Amino acid sequence: MIDKKVRLIAVLGETAEQATMLLTKILRSAGFIVSTLNQEEHSCKDALMTASKICDFIILNASLLKEDILKDFNLETILVLCDAEEVNADFIEKFNNII
Repeated sequence: MIDKKVRLIAVLGETAEQATMLLTKILRSAGFIVSTLNQEEHSCKDALMTASKICDFIILNASLLKEDILKDFNLETILVLCDAEEVNADFIEKFNNII
């Protein structure tokens, strides 16, 4: 379990990549420590564990959350919907906030 309260922002939709880059720039310019995760580099769980120790925000494409790992972390979770056609109700329930 992670002690530091970190916010995970998962972006879902056709424009998720552009939204992820924009959110990262905005948060960094406001002075926050932000990490963007790419599951291809590490397992998502290992990457979240590492990033959550040093970051204020973790931003990733929601499609990378294949496994139910959010319950293992002390994260405030935010789902940002960008041009999402369909969203699974079970997937949405995993998040504290939806934008």
